[in-house]
Amino acid sequence: MNGDQDLNNSSKNWGSLMGLQFFLFFILVVFAGCNPDDQEANGDSFDREAFLINTADNLIIPAYQDAVVAAEDLCSALYDGTLEEARAALKECSMKWQAAAPFDFGPAINRGLLTTTNTHPCDTTEIEEDILDGNLVPGLPTTLDRTGLPALDYLLHKGEWNADRLLHASYLAGYLHDELQAVLDSWVDGYRDDFVSRTGTDIGSGVGMMLNAFNRTYEGNVRKGKLGLPAGVFSFSGNPKPHVVEAYHAGDWSIELLDEAMSATERIYMGGDGVGLDDYLQFLGDVSYGTELDAEIKAQLAAAQAAVLTLEDPLSDFVVENQPAAIDVYSELQSLVILFKVDMMSALGVIVTYQDTDGD
Repeated sequence: MNGDQDLNNSSKNWGSLMGLQFFLFFILVVFAGCNPDDQEANGDSFDREAFLINTADNLIIPAYQDAVVAAEDLCSALYDGTLEEARAALKECSMKWQAAAPFDFGPAINRGLLTTTNTHPCDTTEIEEDILDGNLVPGLPTTLDRTGLPALDYLLHKGEWNADRLLHASYLAGYLHDELQAVLDSWVDGYRDDFVSRTGTDIGSGVGMMLNAFNRTYEGNVRKGKLGLPAGVFSFSGNPKPHVVEAYHAGDWSIELLDEAMSATERIYMGGDGVGLDDYLQFLGDVSYGTELDAEIKAQLAAAQAAVLTLEDPLSDFVVENQPAAIDVYSELQSLVILFKVDMMSALGVIVTYQDTDGD
């Protein structure tokens, strides 16, 4: 009997020892899975500082510099040029704005630059009243659709060109220039260094702020604002809204501005001639969320840009007369939202901090 008991006790002790060994092995496996080297292999060792430096020095600051120069030229054309020269300067300023618009964070969002610069359609009735009474206060929520590029588009292309109209256009152009200059000064005078020092991917990091602004402006201002809304994609009736196209009063700039915005989107993704988002994804390796996603994004960028060039000005007429074709182009733009906002943000471990209202 005692022999059987000893045998049973030995078996239990051996089983306990094996259980302990298994437990220790499990703990080692778990810790191995948390190894910092493995995290680096999954992208944490990517040189985000180099990415942020390139973004700030070769994309953001030059975009604002070009926009400031274009606004200065517009002011000069209004001061001592002809109406046609002022229109040409306004078009150039609108084109340069497309490269700066995606960087709606930091100094830009603090000043509300995106909304004061390009809220369209403009309120033509209120603009006419502003010309008469001269009481406009730019930058207020109630005056966003009476300032910026859309208001200047209306002033320079509609109505009788006279001294009062010139005075009001000059005031709006001066305000636009000063706001652009203020944002540029903030970047140069210290925000640039703060931005590149935030090398994480969390909320408030340089990557986090930049990518959320990039996605939000592409989704809301490019895809939706420049084509989706005019094409009737977001109207309850499904009917097109031709009057909401960008540069509606100029008539023949809308597609060029959309094409320029798509070029800016591609340039930001590719990092210009430096370290870009494509390099970041490629660094993750030969996986579906790395090099494969990068290839898919590049292919869709090319498809979307080619689709945009099938549109015809005036875009306000095209969305009415060829609505199905316009919606097809919109679908190509929409495909990039999924790739950028869902797939890329997930792959890079960046949280989406903004909300849209159209279910994308």
